[in-house]
Amino acid sequence: MGKWLTLFCLAAILRPTAAQPPADSLINALRTAKEDTAKVWLLHDLGRYYSLRNIDSSILLLKQADALSQRLAFYPGKVASLHRMASMVGIKGDAAEEIRLLRDALATALKHRVSNWQGRCYKRIGDIHRQNLRTDSALIYYNLAEKANIAAGIPYYNWLVFMEKALVFEEQKQPEKTGQYLKQALALTEERQIRMDYGLMLFQITSWYFRTGQWEQYAKISERYLKFIEAGDKKALAGDGTHAMLYFFDEAATPASKIPVLKTIIRQHEAQGNRLSLANACKVLGDFAQPTGDLGGALTAY
Repeated sequence: MGKWLTLFCLAAILRPTAAQPPADSLINALRTAKEDTAKVWLLHDLGRYYSLRNIDSSILLLKQADALSQRLAFYPGKVASLHRMASMVGIKGDAAEEIRLLRDALATALKHRVSNWQGRCYKRIGDIHRQNLRTDSALIYYNLAEKANIAAGIPYYNWLVFMEKALVFEEQKQPEKTGQYLKQALALTEERQIRMDYGLMLFQITSWYFRTGQWEQYAKISERYLKFIEAGDKKALAGDGTHAMLYFFDEAATPASKIPVLKTIIRQHEAQGNRLSLANACKVLGDFAQPTGDLGGALTAY
């Protein structure tokens, strides 16, 4: 779960929402900008630029964007600034301030009908509840987020909501619901074909099938994932990182304990005619078999 959540959060932070101009261009534009909504977004974009570089600078710029939005009665800008500010103070570890800002953002979005931000606010509040093991509250907010996104005409954003619901139900050891929401999230990203979103969901559902020992489904989805990688960068298939990332063994697992699992997976790949995954699994089996001193037996007895 830790690896899954870390990858998910990293991808969410790095996923570009728009082409970001260099900081110098934004700063130069700010020098001559009028006190209007365009300046709000300039401040917001510069705050976003600094979010991975200097959190205090990011927060300062977002506060300026929030204040200008308030003066202009420009509520989309205010909600966006408060939402991102909440993320920044959350990274700094101020959970109380993070939730306060999110509730302020949500109240503003509801009062002034900023519909496209309501789902994001609900979802992020749900995330905080989930991270603090308040799963019932988390699900309430995720359900609100799902409904808000549909009402706003942006149902695609629910792939993120479904992903979080899957995490909740996996933590509660409810595999049927975990699988249900993973598949719903995958279906949304497959339909839209935003490469990073779709690739992330393929990776996560591959991981889940492996962790739960659903080998037939794992074999199918891992082949699909490797074809996805190959379509984007054939050279990636030659990297050790690519081989390793398809196998989600417990950290305590020994090479000897991994070999029977890999043999089972190889049999599934053979039965399904999974060319890429079969080659991948045989290569990994050989890597794991070497420390055991039984390379020949491992490669032939499956």
